[in-house]
Amino acid sequence: MTKTLFLLALFMPIAASEGVEFRDPLRAELAASAEPSVELKAGWRDPPQMARTRCWWWWLNGNVTKEGITRDLEELKSKGIGGANIIDAGGANQRGHRQVPHGPDFGSPEWLGLFQHALREADRLGLELGLNIQSGWNLGGPTVTAEQAAKKLTWSELLVSGGQRLELDLPQPETIGDYYQDVAVLALPVAGERGAVAVEVTASSAQGAHPPLMAIDGDPSTFWVSGTHERGEGPNPSKPQRLEFEFSRPTALSRIVVTPRPGYGPRRGWLQVSKGPLSWSVIARWDAKLPDEPFTIDFDRTEAKRFRLVIVDAFDPFSPAAPRNAQVAEVKLFDRDEAIGGGANMARVDRFEEKAYYSYPGGFTAAKAEHLLDFDASHADEPTLKLGDAIDLTGRVDAHGRLTWPSPPPGVWKLLRIGCTLSGSRVSTSSEGWSGWAIDYLDPGAFERYWEDVVEPILAAAGPSIGRSLRYLHTDSWELGPVNWTPGLPERFRQLRGYDMEPYLPVLAGYVVGSPEVSNRFLNDFRRTLADMIADGKYATFRDSAHARGLAIHPESGGPHAAPIDALKCMGRSDIMMGEFWARSATHRVNDYERLFTKQPASAAHTYGRRVVMAEAFTSIGPQWERDPAMLKPVFDRVACEGLNLVMLHTFDSSPPEMGLPGQAYFAGTHINPNVTWWDLSDGFFSYLNRCQFMLQQGLPVSDVLYYYGENVPSFVRLKNDNPAGAPPGYDYDVLNTEVLIGRIEVRNGKLALPEGTSYELLVLPPGPSYGLEALRRVAELVEQGARVIGPRPPGPFGLLTNDERREFDRLVTRLWGAGGATGPIIDAPTDDALAAAAIEADFAYNGQGQAAAPLLDYIHRTTDEAEIYFVVNRTEEEIETECSFRVAGPRPELWDPVTGGTPEASSYQIDAVSTRLPIVLPANGSVFVIFRGADAERSRRDEGPNLPRPAPLEELDLRWSVRFDPALGGPAQPIEMDRLTDWSEHDDPAIKHYSGKAVYRCEWSLDDSALKRLDGGRVWLDLGSVQNLARVRVNGVGLGVAWTPPYRVEMTGVLQEHNVIEVEVANLWPNRLIGDLAAPPDKRITRTNVVKFRADSPLLPSGLLGPVRVLTEAAAH
Repeated sequence: MTKTLFLLALFMPIAASEGVEFRDPLRAELAASAEPSVELKAGWRDPPQMARTRCWWWWLNGNVTKEGITRDLEELKSKGIGGANIIDAGGANQRGHRQVPHGPDFGSPEWLGLFQHALREADRLGLELGLNIQSGWNLGGPTVTAEQAAKKLTWSELLVSGGQRLELDLPQPETIGDYYQDVAVLALPVAGERGAVAVEVTASSAQGAHPPLMAIDGDPSTFWVSGTHERGEGPNPSKPQRLEFEFSRPTALSRIVVTPRPGYGPRRGWLQVSKGPLSWSVIARWDAKLPDEPFTIDFDRTEAKRFRLVIVDAFDPFSPAAPRNAQVAEVKLFDRDEAIGGGANMARVDRFEEKAYYSYPGGFTAAKAEHLLDFDASHADEPTLKLGDAIDLTGRVDAHGRLTWPSPPPGVWKLLRIGCTLSGSRVSTSSEGWSGWAIDYLDPGAFERYWEDVVEPILAAAGPSIGRSLRYLHTDSWELGPVNWTPGLPERFRQLRGYDMEPYLPVLAGYVVGSPEVSNRFLNDFRRTLADMIADGKYATFRDSAHARGLAIHPESGGPHAAPIDALKCMGRSDIMMGEFWARSATHRVNDYERLFTKQPASAAHTYGRRVVMAEAFTSIGPQWERDPAMLKPVFDRVACEGLNLVMLHTFDSSPPEMGLPGQAYFAGTHINPNVTWWDLSDGFFSYLNRCQFMLQQGLPVSDVLYYYGENVPSFVRLKNDNPAGAPPGYDYDVLNTEVLIGRIEVRNGKLALPEGTSYELLVLPPGPSYGLEALRRVAELVEQGARVIGPRPPGPFGLLTNDERREFDRLVTRLWGAGGATGPIIDAPTDDALAAAAIEADFAYNGQGQAAAPLLDYIHRTTDEAEIYFVVNRTEEEIETECSFRVAGPRPELWDPVTGGTPEASSYQIDAVSTRLPIVLPANGSVFVIFRGADAERSRRDEGPNLPRPAPLEELDLRWSVRFDPALGGPAQPIEMDRLTDWSEHDDPAIKHYSGKAVYRCEWSLDDSALKRLDGGRVWLDLGSVQNLARVRVNGVGLGVAWTPPYRVEMTGVLQEHNVIEVEVANLWPNRLIGDLAAPPDKRITRTNVVKFRADSPLLPSGLLGPVRVLTEAAAH
């Protein structure tokens, strides 16, 4: 197949399946291919546009100017950055910071003028732009009507006695935004010998999402919350809170059991009974001993229609002495040992709020959701509804919610009124003037209407810039909250799942229908339908709309918030797979699994045939101008080893000059723009990123293991170390979904292969009832074709099947895993055992790998038609010297240094039949590319010195330094002299102590003839020791580059002479000046910003050239 035909075939099922044209050249540029994009050394020296770093270009509250736009783009170009993604958004005033002036409204004629100017300037400079298609995120805005907005199910319940005509107004379910539509009204039979007498519950107050009904719904995971919020507003003797229970007829009670919401329950109060309209008497007093445990109120058997629980104190872990409210999970009413009334007579689905997506399951980000596959019921010993038990009364309810039921059967019935209302999700973090509802992601029509109303006018203004400077469209990560309904969902469910959902509607209110297993399998199908509709309703529709305009998309479509999605499927609709990763913060997202979301877009790109893996980079909450490139490099290196190959800096704030320095800034992210103190010294950092990105975009990924994550929803790929594949050290893995398993994987030469050539040795299946019949059929086909597959025997299918389908599923399980003690072709074995049994050696290894005391190296491997490319990273703060082994035999290895750009061949190595071993020395947080290309090495063994320089000290420059600060930034007017290098923040002079900016150190150093001769022929370096934070070095007027990462040294071979002048320009960070200015009158301050993090007594950051400064030589090392 020719390359052109191959690329067409690659994109056809994903990008053009609906006949939508996607213009070249982006098609070829974004497709995965073993053919290198450009010759390696040429791309290393001058990375192509696609490999150049991008940035989130923040138009903060719309406050940008044409002059500022031009300056921003020219500065981006000067640093080798390839482009920007325009994000008009708010956020300046979050977390207590100040708002910035409001510029033109997003999409207004004035805003479009700025947008057109940006497109023209980007075109002039050869930069590529993308556009976030709204202000802020959660796609939506002021044009979105309630009908187009995100929705959820809501319901109300009412117990009634049958046997006679009923005409009544049904309780209105929770309604948000004045939008409510009935879905169904059902009558559910309530079991019980005494007819489970009907009871209604009311409260003195309640918060909208936690009504009193939740206190008797039989589900301890839901709870009533009294309607107060602030400290001291909770229940007290003068202002108690009450839960009142009214029966349909006089009923005897003798005991009440109260289950609190753990930690927040009632603490003290009494129980009252009413035997007249206004008469209440106390029949028991109670005192809860523990905040987390149920407590029992026993009293003399009393018959009445009305009882009430009076609460005069409550537990509150955040305000123990002045509680904010009372919270009750469940109240059970008993006559002796018999439960009376409420939902206690009907079995409930355990954790149904998560399983039906009323709330996020598990953690906030990239949630693990295996618990959603559990089939337990919270009251498994109680009666369940049988299919067909519910009576559909939907047609007997008028538009005002009034039910007419002429002949209800005898007994007690629970009237379940199910409807939909808005989820309450709104646009987040928009500029002023763009508030509004978020659109319904389940409904492609809602997206299409938004596109016509909002996006098309912007694209019309872009005109000829489309496909030139404007190349991409974007939407941000899921921050919508849970959603679970759209009016078209029942029909789409029937199309996708093959059966009607109406008989199972009570399950969506938490009731068991049929059995816990049946109800949970229906909920699995329900969540799966949500996921399929989101992938196609929003992201496929977005893709098709953009492609029709000749644009590509890179939405953050894979969460990482716990959305009801198949994250890989959503990403499969993208042209560039995009995730995010966060820089370290001591106060926010402190765990790695909360910070790193790049393995997921990497697996999506690898399995859907895409070349570029992008991420919103270095996001954070907390630090403000407190990071330098050396702090960012380790996290970049780590995510590069997860598969990232293009950074989208978060964030580059556009800040008009009148906003001062450091200027206006979004409250979060790592601030990187021309206003940061180290911008002029940032070239080396951006060159490093661009070189790495170029290399990591070449060819195809090399991984041995492929993990199938099943059909559960939500499904996310977490960080690499999570390792659901069980891949041992030295073997990489990818994750695939059902769509790729069925539609893109085949077996070639015993390996699992993708159309573009990526291959894997082993498929690992997930535990539990994680996949259905169609997936199991495909697994069986792959096994028959010779694929190696391991994994546990599935206990059953994921969703509901017909009887015939279930029998087929069970037959396939028996065939694949065996029966009666016999084993089948699939075994449940550890991944390392399966790889060892197949004699598959580790792709990368080093001394002590996997041992607790061993150094920590990480790696990633790419392969092209011409080269094998390994990226090896030191994940520690210490220098590492070790021997590494690479599963490549033949070519002589080369070691390419992405910091310096050097590309020497290895001088020491040993090649055997399947691998190459070579010693490597990496500095703290160091990295290197090990390249194998060209003809086979002439010798299988070579030992001609270290592969990477090991310079040794020649002399410490303990000299007198002159230091010149910038008076415009508050520095002293005249240079100062330093007899020894000292930290600026410890200086007695406030102008130096609080200085932020650049300062130039200067000293003179002489060498005699004999010293010069000793250095002749050897390499020489200037090692700066400790630098806070970056340093540009000139020796004898020759620029030697910027030292921005350990070991903070530059090479000065061939530059030294008898008398030498050394100049070191050092930049520190902004906080010291921001802190110092807080003690100065406003008119004397140098800095100006909306950020208000610092105080006058905040600790200062170490600053300046701290040394020791040493001359190092290779000659001395030898």
